[in-house]
Amino acid sequence: VAYACLGAQILIHFLVLSFTTRARRAAGSVAAPEDEKFLENTSTGASSAALERAHRIHMNTLEATAFFLPAVISYLGATQVVYTSSTWSWIAALYGSFFIALWTIARIAYVPVYALGLQPWRTILFLLGTLSSVALGVYGFFAALINFWPFN
Repeated sequence: VAYACLGAQILIHFLVLSFTTRARRAAGSVAAPEDEKFLENTSTGASSAALERAHRIHMNTLEATAFFLPAVISYLGATQVVYTSSTWSWIAALYGSFFIALWTIARIAYVPVYALGLQPWRTILFLLGTLSSVALGVYGFFAALINFWPFN
């Protein structure tokens, strides 16, 4: 599940990037000044509400991913080391799969909800994603702490 969700996250980034590019084109804006001479009726200063919203969605997605990936890595690393019994490894796998899937679903839903400006759903989805990252990171931290505690 973790790898499928991480693959879905890569697709989310491409979709958000295409959304930002379409909004930039609609506003007649280009990202770099040297692009102006190749594209007619564009400028680096052009902006619109849709372009600003698309840019915020893009930046928010990158920020959320930067918080999520270390949490997943700590969870996966701690799970590999700590649990060898089949009962606890099954519970750990279920725990991680739930929060990784929840984060992915929340982020997929977050993009159109943010684009449409739907509150309070935007905040709810953001909180679900953030709490999922925190749950994975806390699990990884404490599992590693328990396993590598110097008095074991």
